[in-house]
Amino acid sequence: MFVSRRLFLVHALGFALASFLLAACGSSEAPTAREHFAALTGNWEGTHRLMDNPNEYAALYAIAMDGETLVHSFSSTWEGGFTGHERMSFLEDGSLMAVWSDSSSDETAETTGAYDPATRTLTMHGDGESWTTPGERVEYEHVTVYQDDAFSYTMSVTEGGEKKEVMWIEMKRKAGE
Repeated sequence: MFVSRRLFLVHALGFALASFLLAACGSSEAPTAREHFAALTGNWEGTHRLMDNPNEYAALYAIAMDGETLVHSFSSTWEGGFTGHERMSFLEDGSLMAVWSDSSSDETAETTGAYDPATRTLTMHGDGESWTTPGERVEYEHVTVYQDDAFSYTMSVTEGGEKKEVMWIEMKRKAGE
């Protein structure tokens, strides 16, 4: 199964959003999602891998706050150079909504989800068009687990009733940040 660039970007957006929400705050109490937004600002570096592809690609994230909106930019060496941008905001009920756009599509993607401060995990959901079956919709989930100054992201796609992990990203805060 192949994953479309659009779907890849949507998940990368969810990953970036999760990154914003879960930065280490240096406290023994679990920080709220809003506290994580502020703690995630700065520059991050790491790698990502894609299903059925043995290569690891260098990746960078830059995270900033615009009021209460988390703004991030992602770049990667995948396919010779890929860029994506996301804005994540809190909804009135406390859940999160993100909008992602990237260099592989003119469309934007929306995801919604929640942050669990007890497990330091952000889970976002959305849907999009299948790359392997044009016109068919697929569901996706991206889960980001945070540690102090690092996070891990996994994207899964459900297509034809089968859920499969298709992308993994590992990031660490850049030295000196």
